Amino acid sequence: MTQVEAASCEDAMHFADQDGLPKGAQDAKCTVRAWLDTDYQARFTITRTDLDAWLKEAYPGTRLTSENCSGTPVDVCAHIDLHPEAEGGAMAVDIDVQYGKDSTAVVDFSAYDV
Repeated sequence: MTQVEAASCEDAMHFADQDGLPKGAQDAKCTVRAWLDTDYQARFTITRTDLDAWLKEAYPGTRLTSENCSGTPVDVCAHIDLHPEAEGGAMAVDIDVQYGKDSTAVVDFSAYDV
C-alpha cells in the first residue's frame, strides 16, 4: 500500500505544470502519495483576490462552485481535466476552498494522474 509522504510544494505544483505556488500563498504544506498512480496535495492560505487572479491565469475558464463538493468542510470547489495532460504528469486537478476571515481562503489543491 502507499503512504502519504511530505513533498516539496514546488514538485507538487510542477506535477500540474505550474511554476510554483500562487503569488501570495502562505503556510503551504505539501504531500505526495505514489504507487500505481500519483497524487500530489498542496494546502495553503491565500487572499481571495490572489486566488481569483491565480485561477484566471493558471486555469482560464475555471469556475468555483458549491455544487458537487465533498470531503472536509468546503465552500466552493472545481474539478479540472487537463487536456492534454500536464507535462509534469497530472491528468486532473481538484481545488477545494474554504473561506476564512479577513478575505482569506484555505485551498486544498490536488493534482493526480489517474
